[in-house]
Amino acid sequence: MKRLLLLMLVCVPFAMDALAIRLDINIVEMAEKDIKDYGIEHSALYDLVARRFQEANITIKDDPDLPKFSLQIKSLPSILTIATFIQGSFYEEATIAENKKTIWAITWSQIGIMTGSKELYKKNVKDETLNIVNSFIADYPQRSQKPSA
Repeated sequence: MKRLLLLMLVCVPFAMDALAIRLDINIVEMAEKDIKDYGIEHSALYDLVARRFQEANITIKDDPDLPKFSLQIKSLPSILTIATFIQGSFYEEATIAENKKTIWAITWSQIGIMTGSKELYKKNVKDETLNIVNSFIADYPQRSQKPSA
């Protein structure tokens, strides 16, 4: 009697750990009245960025030991327009070779500078913020993803 040996290979994809980061957003040097008048709310901007990171499998956690993505927004309103500077920076732990001291170092940064009407301010800030976040995501694909045990 002949026996037929059937081998079945099952391929299971690796479970990937998401990159986990802290998120810090600062709207600096703009009067609270101006922020409200022009429609920029910290919580809405935070939610927008956090949602985009979530779509890219990047988890936001409030853990001081995690790398940090920081977004700084500075706007200078004039009579008809607003000039705005937006900087996205990523901070990671680094060790100084000479003294082995551990510090937080900027390992990625991008700046957007724009001017526009007060009516388009909210849209312009949102669009430029997403451009910066999308650039970060593109530059750091699956950066900290490792097969889990």
